[in-house]
Amino acid sequence: VALVCTSGTAAANYLPAVVEAFHSGVPLVVLSADRPPELQGRGAAQTIDQQHLYGTHVRRYVEAAVAGTEPPEAAAALAVSVLGTAVGPAPGPVHVNWPLREPLEPPDADPAPLELLASPAPTTWPTPPSLPDTPRGVLVAGPMDLDAGGIAAVAELAARTGWPILADPASGLRRGPHVADTPVVACGEHLLPTPWADSHVPDVVVQLGAMPTSKAYRLWLERNRPATVITVDHLGRHPDAALAVTDRVDHEPGAWAASVEAPAHGTTDWTSAWTGAGEAAAGAVADFVATAPFDEPSVVEAIDALAGPLNLVVANSMPIRDLDAFLP
Repeated sequence: VALVCTSGTAAANYLPAVVEAFHSGVPLVVLSADRPPELQGRGAAQTIDQQHLYGTHVRRYVEAAVAGTEPPEAAAALAVSVLGTAVGPAPGPVHVNWPLREPLEPPDADPAPLELLASPAPTTWPTPPSLPDTPRGVLVAGPMDLDAGGIAAVAELAARTGWPILADPASGLRRGPHVADTPVVACGEHLLPTPWADSHVPDVVVQLGAMPTSKAYRLWLERNRPATVITVDHLGRHPDAALAVTDRVDHEPGAWAASVEAPAHGTTDWTSAWTGAGEAAAGAVADFVATAPFDEPSVVEAIDALAGPLNLVVANSMPIRDLDAFLP
Protein backbone atom coordinates (compact mmCIF):
# COMPACT_ATOMS: atom_id res chain seq x y z
CA VAL A 1 0.00 0.00 0.00
CA ALA A 2 1.28 3.51 -0.83
CA LEU A 3 0.09 6.70 0.89
CA VAL A 4 0.90 10.12 -0.59
CA CYS A 5 0.28 13.46 1.12
CA THR A 6 1.20 17.13 1.03
CA SER A 7 3.53 18.84 3.47
CA GLY A 8 2.51 20.03 6.93
CA THR A 9 0.15 18.28 9.29
CA ALA A 10 -1.26 15.96 6.61
CA ALA A 11 1.42 13.33 7.25
CA ALA A 12 0.60 13.32 10.97
CA ASN A 13 -2.84 11.89 10.16
CA TYR A 14 -1.15 8.67 9.00
CA LEU A 15 0.40 7.90 12.40
CA PRO A 16 -2.26 5.37 13.58
CA ALA A 17 -2.08 3.49 10.27
CA VAL A 18 1.74 3.46 10.37
CA VAL A 19 1.81 2.11 13.92
CA GLU A 20 -0.73 -0.62 13.07
CA ALA A 21 1.24 -1.58 9.94
CA PHE A 22 4.45 -1.74 11.97
CA HIS A 23 3.01 -4.15 14.53
CA SER A 24 1.04 -6.16 11.95
CA GLY A 25 3.87 -6.51 9.43
CA VAL A 26 1.87 -4.88 6.63
CA PRO A 27 3.94 -3.45 3.73
CA LEU A 28 3.27 0.29 3.61
CA VAL A 29 5.11 3.14 1.87
CA VAL A 30 4.38 6.69 3.03
CA LEU A 31 5.48 9.40 0.57
CA SER A 32 5.22 12.78 2.28
CA ALA A 33 5.89 15.95 0.34
CA ASP A 34 7.95 18.52 2.25
CA ARG A 35 9.16 22.08 1.85
CA PRO A 36 12.80 22.56 0.75
CA PRO A 37 15.58 23.00 3.34
CA GLU A 38 15.79 26.78 2.90
CA LEU A 39 12.20 27.17 4.18
CA GLN A 40 12.57 24.94 7.23
CA GLY A 41 12.49 26.62 10.66
CA ARG A 42 11.50 30.02 9.24
CA GLY A 43 7.74 30.02 9.81
CA ALA A 44 6.89 29.21 6.18
CA ALA A 45 3.30 28.16 5.54
CA GLN A 46 2.45 24.46 5.59
CA THR A 47 5.88 23.64 7.00
CA ILE A 48 6.62 21.47 10.03
CA ASP A 49 9.53 19.22 11.01
CA GLN A 50 8.62 16.00 9.18
CA GLN A 51 11.91 14.17 9.65
CA HIS A 52 11.43 10.91 11.53
CA LEU A 53 7.80 11.90 12.03
CA TYR A 54 6.80 8.33 12.92
CA GLY A 55 9.71 7.69 15.26
CA THR A 56 10.59 4.02 15.73
CA HIS A 57 7.37 2.77 14.12
CA VAL A 58 8.83 2.38 10.64
CA ARG A 59 11.19 -0.22 9.23
CA ARG A 60 13.12 2.57 7.53
CA TYR A 61 13.12 6.35 7.15
CA VAL A 62 14.53 8.08 4.06
CA GLU A 63 15.12 11.81 3.67
CA ALA A 64 15.16 12.04 -0.13
CA ALA A 65 17.07 14.66 -2.07
CA VAL A 66 15.13 17.70 -3.23
CA ALA A 67 13.10 16.62 -6.24
CA GLY A 68 14.86 17.42 -9.50
CA THR A 69 18.38 17.63 -8.05
CA GLU A 70 19.28 14.03 -8.90
CA PRO A 71 18.93 12.02 -12.13
CA PRO A 72 15.82 9.87 -12.67
CA GLU A 73 17.96 6.76 -12.18
CA ALA A 74 18.54 7.79 -8.55
CA ALA A 75 14.79 8.00 -7.94
CA ALA A 76 14.34 4.59 -9.59
CA ALA A 77 17.02 3.08 -7.37
CA LEU A 78 15.38 4.62 -4.30
CA ALA A 79 12.01 3.17 -5.31
CA VAL A 80 13.50 -0.29 -5.70
CA SER A 81 15.28 -0.04 -2.35
CA VAL A 82 12.24 1.27 -0.45
CA LEU A 83 9.93 -1.34 -1.90
CA GLY A 84 12.45 -4.05 -1.05
CA THR A 85 12.40 -2.96 2.59
CA ALA A 86 8.61 -2.69 2.78
CA VAL A 87 7.98 -6.18 1.40
CA GLY A 88 11.20 -7.77 2.70
CA PRO A 89 11.72 -10.52 5.27
CA ALA A 90 10.41 -8.16 8.00
CA PRO A 91 7.64 -6.33 6.11
CA GLY A 92 6.25 -3.07 7.40
CA PRO A 93 6.01 0.68 6.85
CA VAL A 94 8.68 2.84 5.21
CA HIS A 95 8.58 6.64 5.32
CA VAL A 96 10.07 8.62 2.42
CA ASN A 97 10.08 12.39 3.06
CA TRP A 98 10.51 14.22 -0.24
CA PRO A 99 11.26 17.98 -0.35
CA LEU A 100 10.08 19.90 -3.41
CA ARG A 101 10.78 23.43 -4.62
CA GLU A 102 8.39 25.67 -6.51
CA PRO A 103 7.11 25.77 -9.14
CA LEU A 104 5.12 22.68 -8.29
CA GLU A 105 3.09 22.74 -11.49
CA PRO A 106 4.06 20.16 -14.13
CA PRO A 107 6.25 21.39 -17.00
CA ASP A 108 4.75 22.21 -20.37
CA ALA A 109 6.27 19.05 -21.87
CA ASP A 110 6.10 15.96 -19.70
CA PRO A 111 9.43 14.15 -19.35
CA ALA A 112 9.82 10.72 -20.87
CA PRO A 113 8.25 8.12 -18.57
CA LEU A 114 10.70 6.06 -16.56
CA GLU A 115 9.96 2.48 -15.60
CA LEU A 116 10.81 2.88 -11.94
CA LEU A 117 11.22 -0.83 -11.24
CA ALA A 118 12.86 -1.74 -14.54
CA SER A 119 16.16 -2.42 -12.75
CA PRO A 120 15.88 -5.02 -9.98
CA ALA A 121 17.56 -4.45 -6.66
CA PRO A 122 21.04 -5.99 -6.37
CA THR A 123 21.05 -9.61 -5.27
CA THR A 124 22.70 -10.15 -1.89
CA TRP A 125 24.64 -13.40 -1.46
CA PRO A 126 25.53 -14.61 2.05
CA THR A 127 27.99 -17.08 0.52
CA PRO A 128 30.18 -16.49 -2.53
CA PRO A 129 28.62 -17.52 -5.85
CA SER A 130 30.98 -18.64 -8.60
CA LEU A 131 32.34 -15.96 -10.91
CA PRO A 132 31.18 -15.81 -14.56
CA ASP A 133 33.37 -17.70 -17.01
CA THR A 134 34.74 -14.82 -19.06
CA PRO A 135 38.29 -13.57 -19.65
CA ARG A 136 37.01 -9.96 -19.69
CA GLY A 137 36.86 -9.16 -15.98
CA VAL A 138 38.35 -6.52 -13.70
CA LEU A 139 38.98 -6.59 -9.94
CA VAL A 140 38.67 -3.14 -8.35
CA ALA A 141 40.38 -3.03 -4.96
CA GLY A 142 39.11 -0.19 -2.78
CA PRO A 143 40.33 0.77 0.71
CA MET A 144 40.36 -2.28 3.03
CA ASP A 145 42.42 -3.94 5.74
CA LEU A 146 43.76 -7.12 4.17
CA ASP A 147 46.28 -9.22 6.03
CA ALA A 148 49.12 -10.96 4.20
CA GLY A 149 46.94 -13.99 3.49
CA GLY A 150 44.19 -11.81 2.06
CA ILE A 151 46.61 -9.94 -0.20
CA ALA A 152 48.01 -13.24 -1.46
CA ALA A 153 44.50 -14.63 -2.09
CA VAL A 154 43.37 -11.62 -4.15
CA ALA A 155 46.66 -11.60 -6.08
CA GLU A 156 46.35 -15.32 -6.82
CA LEU A 157 42.75 -14.85 -8.00
CA ALA A 158 43.85 -12.10 -10.39
CA ALA A 159 46.67 -14.24 -11.78
CA ARG A 160 44.38 -17.27 -12.18
CA THR A 161 41.53 -15.43 -13.91
CA GLY A 162 43.67 -13.00 -15.85
CA TRP A 163 41.51 -10.17 -14.49
CA PRO A 164 43.67 -7.10 -13.72
CA ILE A 165 43.45 -5.41 -10.32
CA LEU A 166 42.74 -1.68 -10.37
CA ALA A 167 44.35 -1.01 -7.01
CA ASP A 168 43.52 1.92 -4.75
CA PRO A 169 46.54 3.14 -2.74
CA ALA A 170 44.70 2.21 0.49
CA SER A 171 43.88 -1.32 -0.68
CA GLY A 172 47.20 -2.90 0.27
CA LEU A 173 47.48 -4.27 -3.27
CA ARG A 174 49.12 -1.47 -5.24
CA ARG A 175 52.61 -2.29 -3.95
CA GLY A 176 54.30 -5.36 -2.52
CA PRO A 177 56.09 -8.55 -3.57
CA HIS A 178 52.93 -9.89 -5.25
CA VAL A 179 53.07 -7.30 -8.05
CA ALA A 180 55.93 -9.19 -9.73
CA ASP A 181 53.52 -11.87 -11.00
CA THR A 182 50.11 -10.21 -10.58
CA PRO A 183 48.36 -7.97 -13.14
CA VAL A 184 48.12 -4.77 -11.06
CA VAL A 185 47.09 -1.47 -12.67
CA ALA A 186 48.02 1.50 -10.48
CA CYS A 187 47.04 4.48 -12.62
CA GLY A 188 43.30 4.08 -12.93
CA GLU A 189 42.71 7.74 -12.11
CA HIS A 190 44.52 8.67 -15.34
CA LEU A 191 43.50 5.66 -17.43
CA LEU A 192 39.74 5.44 -16.79
CA PRO A 193 38.80 8.88 -18.22
CA THR A 194 40.26 7.94 -21.62
CA PRO A 195 38.54 6.67 -24.78
CA TRP A 196 40.75 3.59 -24.44
CA ALA A 197 39.06 2.64 -21.18
CA ASP A 198 35.63 3.27 -22.70
CA SER A 199 36.49 0.83 -25.48
CA HIS A 200 37.66 -1.83 -23.00
CA VAL A 201 34.57 -2.28 -20.84
CA PRO A 202 34.67 -5.60 -18.95
CA ASP A 203 31.88 -8.13 -18.78
CA VAL A 204 32.35 -8.31 -15.00
CA VAL A 205 33.60 -5.81 -12.41
CA VAL A 206 34.27 -7.09 -8.89
CA GLN A 207 34.61 -4.25 -6.39
CA LEU A 208 36.36 -5.21 -3.15
CA GLY A 209 36.00 -3.25 0.09
CA ALA A 210 35.09 0.43 0.26
CA MET A 211 34.58 2.84 -2.63
CA PRO A 212 37.90 3.62 -4.36
CA THR A 213 39.37 7.09 -4.00
CA SER A 214 39.30 7.61 -7.77
CA LYS A 215 36.45 9.79 -9.02
CA ALA A 216 37.32 8.59 -12.52
CA TYR A 217 36.21 5.07 -11.55
CA ARG A 218 32.70 6.20 -10.64
CA LEU A 219 32.36 8.25 -13.82
CA TRP A 220 33.62 5.32 -15.91
CA LEU A 221 30.94 3.08 -14.39
CA GLU A 222 28.26 5.69 -15.07
CA ARG A 223 29.29 6.06 -18.71
CA ASN A 224 29.69 2.39 -19.56
CA ARG A 225 27.34 0.41 -17.26
CA PRO A 226 29.08 -3.01 -17.24
CA ALA A 227 26.60 -5.89 -17.35
CA THR A 228 27.69 -7.32 -14.00
CA VAL A 229 29.09 -5.33 -11.07
CA ILE A 230 29.68 -7.33 -7.88
CA THR A 231 30.59 -5.75 -4.55
CA VAL A 232 32.34 -7.87 -1.91
CA ASP A 233 32.39 -6.49 1.63
CA HIS A 234 31.87 -7.83 5.14
CA LEU A 235 31.11 -4.46 6.75
CA GLY A 236 27.82 -3.86 4.97
CA ARG A 237 29.07 -0.92 2.89
CA HIS A 238 28.63 -2.18 -0.70
CA PRO A 239 29.15 1.32 -2.17
CA ASP A 240 27.13 2.04 -5.31
CA ALA A 241 27.55 5.72 -6.15
CA ALA A 242 27.09 4.99 -9.87
CA LEU A 243 23.91 2.92 -9.32
CA ALA A 244 25.58 0.09 -11.25
CA VAL A 245 25.85 -2.75 -8.70
CA THR A 246 24.01 -5.94 -9.66
CA ASP A 247 25.19 -8.31 -6.90
CA ARG A 248 26.39 -7.95 -3.31
CA VAL A 249 28.45 -10.58 -1.52
CA ASP A 250 28.54 -10.30 2.28
CA HIS A 251 32.04 -11.73 2.75
CA GLU A 252 35.46 -10.55 3.86
CA PRO A 253 37.31 -9.82 0.56
CA GLY A 254 40.41 -11.89 1.33
CA ALA A 255 38.41 -14.91 2.49
CA TRP A 256 36.12 -14.52 -0.53
CA ALA A 257 39.08 -14.50 -2.93
CA ALA A 258 40.47 -17.64 -1.32
CA SER A 259 37.20 -19.59 -1.63
CA VAL A 260 35.33 -18.35 -4.70
CA GLU A 261 35.03 -20.58 -7.76
CA ALA A 262 36.58 -18.71 -10.67
CA PRO A 263 37.62 -19.41 -14.28
CA ALA A 264 41.29 -20.17 -14.91
CA HIS A 265 42.10 -18.16 -18.04
CA GLY A 266 45.56 -17.02 -16.97
CA THR A 267 47.22 -14.18 -18.81
CA THR A 268 45.21 -13.28 -21.92
CA ASP A 269 45.22 -10.49 -24.49
CA TRP A 270 42.71 -8.75 -22.22
CA THR A 271 45.14 -8.92 -19.30
CA SER A 272 48.02 -7.65 -21.39
CA ALA A 273 45.96 -4.81 -22.83
CA TRP A 274 45.12 -3.49 -19.37
CA THR A 275 48.59 -3.90 -17.88
CA GLY A 276 50.14 -2.35 -20.97
CA ALA A 277 47.82 0.63 -20.78
CA GLY A 278 48.60 0.95 -17.08
CA GLU A 279 52.33 0.97 -17.78
CA ALA A 280 51.88 3.64 -20.45
CA ALA A 281 49.90 5.79 -18.01
CA ALA A 282 52.54 5.25 -15.31
CA GLY A 283 55.24 6.34 -17.77
CA ALA A 284 53.35 9.53 -18.57
CA VAL A 285 52.95 10.25 -14.85
CA ALA A 286 56.68 9.66 -14.26
CA ASP A 287 57.60 12.06 -17.07
CA PHE A 288 55.30 14.69 -15.60
CA VAL A 289 56.69 14.30 -12.08
CA ALA A 290 60.29 14.50 -13.35
CA THR A 291 59.70 18.02 -14.68
CA ALA A 292 57.21 19.28 -12.08
CA PRO A 293 58.18 21.77 -9.34
CA PHE A 294 58.44 20.52 -5.77
CA ASP A 295 54.77 20.12 -4.91
CA GLU A 296 52.35 17.23 -4.44
CA PRO A 297 53.76 14.95 -7.20
CA SER A 298 57.29 15.46 -5.89
CA VAL A 299 56.24 14.59 -2.35
CA VAL A 300 54.74 11.33 -3.56
CA GLU A 301 57.91 10.63 -5.56
CA ALA A 302 60.00 11.18 -2.41
CA ILE A 303 57.81 8.75 -0.48
CA ASP A 304 58.14 6.23 -3.30
CA ALA A 305 61.94 6.48 -3.08
CA LEU A 306 62.01 5.31 0.55
CA ALA A 307 63.62 1.89 0.88
CA GLY A 308 62.10 -1.12 2.61
CA PRO A 309 58.57 -1.82 3.82
CA LEU A 310 56.89 0.95 5.80
CA ASN A 311 53.53 1.80 7.31
CA LEU A 312 52.31 4.99 5.67
CA VAL A 313 49.56 7.10 7.26
CA VAL A 314 47.85 9.37 4.72
CA ALA A 315 45.23 12.02 5.47
CA ASN A 316 41.94 12.15 3.61
CA SER A 317 40.90 14.74 1.02
CA MET A 318 43.80 15.83 -1.23
CA PRO A 319 46.67 13.79 0.31
CA ILE A 320 45.04 10.43 -0.49
CA ARG A 321 44.01 11.73 -3.91
CA ASP A 322 47.58 12.83 -4.61
CA LEU A 323 48.84 9.41 -3.61
CA ASP A 324 46.28 7.79 -5.91
CA ALA A 325 47.27 10.03 -8.81
CA PHE A 326 51.05 9.97 -8.53
CA LEU A 327 52.04 6.63 -6.96
CA PRO A 328 52.33 4.19 -9.89
